[in-house]
Amino acid sequence: MDRITRHLENLSIAHLMLALVAMGIAAILMPKKYGMEASLIIAAAWLNLNRFTNLGPIASISKATYWMPVIAIMWFAYTRPGNRNTVPSVAWIYLIAPIIGCICIATTGDRIIGFVQFANMFLLALTAILVYRVVDSEESFIRVVGSIFVGLMVPLGISVLALVFFRAQSFIPGIGRFAPFGINANQLVPILATVMALAGCGLIGFKAKAYRIVCMAVIGAGATLLIATASRQGIIVAAVSMLPAAFWAAKRPLLLGIMAVVTVGVGVWLFRFTEGAASTDRLTEATTSGRYDNSFVYASMIAKRPIGGLLGTKGMSVVVGQEADKIPHNSYVGVAYLGGLLLAAPLAYAIFKTLTSMYYVLWRRSQVNLQPAVLWTAASILGAIYLHGLVNDMIFWSVSTWTFLHYFLSCFFIGLANQLRENRYSFAAQQQLRYA
Repeated sequence: MDRITRHLENLSIAHLMLALVAMGIAAILMPKKYGMEASLIIAAAWLNLNRFTNLGPIASISKATYWMPVIAIMWFAYTRPGNRNTVPSVAWIYLIAPIIGCICIATTGDRIIGFVQFANMFLLALTAILVYRVVDSEESFIRVVGSIFVGLMVPLGISVLALVFFRAQSFIPGIGRFAPFGINANQLVPILATVMALAGCGLIGFKAKAYRIVCMAVIGAGATLLIATASRQGIIVAAVSMLPAAFWAAKRPLLLGIMAVVTVGVGVWLFRFTEGAASTDRLTEATTSGRYDNSFVYASMIAKRPIGGLLGTKGMSVVVGQEADKIPHNSYVGVAYLGGLLLAAPLAYAIFKTLTSMYYVLWRRSQVNLQPAVLWTAASILGAIYLHGLVNDMIFWSVSTWTFLHYFLSCFFIGLANQLRENRYSFAAQQQLRYA
């Protein structure tokens, strides 16, 4: 509630109206042919700006109007001409789950926060499903993830500028963790992991040296900022998302050497700004910040209400359990706490179906008309998302590109697996392949 109050204090009617009018004009003038991609670029930047809480009115306006570029994506995806993918039946779980969640938390003391969370979940899942429906080729898929990559350059650029020009204010006093303009390190990790993974994919796909050097520089900047956050799970998540690029580069010694020079050069140049402010000792510590102990506390609460979670309870909190002193810090535990098996079982089935479909698609990748680098990068990002869910609660209802990518890639792999099984071809190539 403190964050909501702070945003309301920074927000004025004039700021809000200006943002609404600007986005409305942009949506009207935008050609339908490029509308979805342009909206994805804006959304990838705009959705993450609200995390930089010390940006004042900018963060507050972003928080209040995040739904506008999301609605624009939905509109342009819905009206886009061309073929339509069949929506996998499992994907509807992502739209039914928020309704179940709202029922389960309807009697809690802070149910408004829960309603907002599940509304975010529904909106982002619906957007991802509509985008998936019109992504029926390699080109359209690359345009979607490429648009997200371009949009994420904004939060990455803000973080770099904060490190270079506002070093003293960019590190948490007494802790030394990088938190540019107030963004939590755990919220910055998904941004950096996604940017680095897509830059790695671009490194493989681009032939022009200039573009490859830009991708190397982005990887170097992202890695440096990750180290500055002193986030151990962040480094692991980013490493998982970068696996395809790492394996590809390992087979090309010359390019690997150039990559090392550029990324390390950028990293060294940026890391010198952390001198005297950053504390990376946490990276070598064996402690778990109490998160796993906290998960056991929530597990004991879940055991008391295993079926419906908070269903029918009075005075319970959506944010923090009565027996705990902090949020779950685990997406899966958090879902079980709120809705018990009623909410957790359908979502667990959707995740299981996604992972098995991803395995099936990768197993039969020679029959998929998609560059291996793109396919493996999509799989590594989705794997990183599920891994990150063990230590954070961002994969289901967070207003971020991380959540959108979760739903979009889930639909993508389940739908592609269905096409391969049923011989319905869009991505799955029926004739000679361009990529083996």
